[in-house]
Amino acid sequence: MNTNVSQKLSLRTKLAYGIGVAGDKSINTIIMYFAMFYFTDIFGIAPAVAGTMILVARLWDAINDPMIGIVIDRTNTSKGKARPYILYGSFAVVAFLILIFYGPSLSQTGRNIWIYVTYIGLGMSRTVTLVALLTLMPRLTKNSLEQVSLSSTFLIGTSAGGLVASSLWMTAVTKLGKGDVVLGYRLAAVAFGITALLCYFICYFNTKEIEVEETKEKEKIKILDALKIAAKNGQFLILAAINLISGIGLGIYSGALVYYIMNNIQRPDLVSVSLPITLGTMFLASITSTYILKRIDRKKGLIISFIIIIVVTLIRIITKDSSPTLMLINMGIVGLFYGYYTVFNLPMLIDSMDYGELKTGKRLEGVIMSAYSMQAKMGAGIGGALFGFILERIGYDSEVVQQSGQALNGLFHSAVTSYIITFGLCLFLILFYKLNNKKMQEVRNELAQKRS
Repeated sequence: MNTNVSQKLSLRTKLAYGIGVAGDKSINTIIMYFAMFYFTDIFGIAPAVAGTMILVARLWDAINDPMIGIVIDRTNTSKGKARPYILYGSFAVVAFLILIFYGPSLSQTGRNIWIYVTYIGLGMSRTVTLVALLTLMPRLTKNSLEQVSLSSTFLIGTSAGGLVASSLWMTAVTKLGKGDVVLGYRLAAVAFGITALLCYFICYFNTKEIEVEETKEKEKIKILDALKIAAKNGQFLILAAINLISGIGLGIYSGALVYYIMNNIQRPDLVSVSLPITLGTMFLASITSTYILKRIDRKKGLIISFIIIIVVTLIRIITKDSSPTLMLINMGIVGLFYGYYTVFNLPMLIDSMDYGELKTGKRLEGVIMSAYSMQAKMGAGIGGALFGFILERIGYDSEVVQQSGQALNGLFHSAVTSYIITFGLCLFLILFYKLNNKKMQEVRNELAQKRS
């Protein structure tokens, strides 16, 4: 394990880390935006069944994610704490991705069991890789400026992975299937799975962890004790609540988007346009993140981002997306400032980790990062489950050409109105967060004295 922490991170290390993140995000994007439609309209699963399955998977994450974080915290190998889990977890991630879309011809009960096993299996596997990637970030450097740069690399990786997956997935399904939709989904899963596996490998073989000093001698912490320590960190709890609520909004939106464009807008061609626009502007936010983070207080940045998302979404409600062009412009603006939200959010998470160490004497990198992963996944899962139940409630019928007025209205509120509600709540919560840039400088100074 590398112990020379004074030098800057090499471009090779940053690229490798970003590529690993991009591969992981591509898998998440496929599942978030396309799995629900595949389950209901291709594999023949009832919306309520799919929604319940997503909810069950996320409830399991509430148990599974912190456990993985603690396992990583208690790991000590010559390859580091986090890197081994990136390597070994990648095989399971790719295997379950392929199995999700390789559902065989089964009875209705058999199909339900198949998606439960494969979907939950993929979620557990991605917990391992995502928590490992997040934990790896503060273990690559102790330099605060380099951590900001690495946060930007993480965000660029997530944006790039999401952009590529959203742009090419349906094209891959069409081209590889050659008219056979089921075959197209299967071969696309294989292609994206192999690509993601290579990304994980590049990250593992081109990064090295450093030794991270702590304020007290390292000791093994029991799971419940670690959770109690994390629960005492009020600033982290605020961020966790925001991540959960914004995740719910994103889960409803991402689940509804394909249905909304195909049924309300009646422009299936825009599916492959709207997602790249949204994720493309998020990518723009990520590549300008270093510049932004150095010039804007993080808390203020979050407040500004939330306000703009709310105002622009309100415009969509007023116009009812009567103009597809205006709709795409609004999606792009929301994507940009959702990207800036993530730009500020991740460094703030590391800030809360430093704050927690100062207050408790324990640096729980794996637990904090796994809790972050859990909140994001729980939010998206709850949102996805809610959308499944909404589909059932509004009477969505995958067999008809024209949906009822009730169904169309429900799809509109799922794809649009949900964002105002969730980000309004996020705006309210961030007002109680106190770790602005000035406060964090005081925290770091006190922490440095305590460590010495």
